[in-house]
Amino acid sequence: MNFWFTSEEGTVKSAAEDTKASLSSQSASAARELTITLGTTIAVTAVRVYFTLVMVSFTKAMLKQKAMDDRYNENQSGRSLENIEEEEIMNETGLIGEFRKAVFDLETRAKEYLNDLFK
Repeated sequence: MNFWFTSEEGTVKSAAEDTKASLSSQSASAARELTITLGTTIAVTAVRVYFTLVMVSFTKAMLKQKAMDDRYNENQSGRSLENIEEEEIMNETGLIGEFRKAVFDLETRAKEYLNDLFK
């Protein structure tokens, strides 16, 4: 059995050296790898920018629609649904009430900022 392992060992070493030589000739150059990496990064960034612009456009359209709905609803009734919700939130107490007040404040500031940005 020792003979079989020793004879195979020599064959494996020479096969491994042949494999290394053939693999090194098949590997991509550094410039090609850099080009592929850079191209992929640019393509993914372009897609991200495109979808960000789509979301900004959608947000702008939704804010315009909300402003139009608010104007229409104010003409129809004295109290809007938003004013009723604001009163409910401001009258709440406890930890959950404070959390809802903070979220409502954040929503209000974000809406005002976006309205100012898109006008």
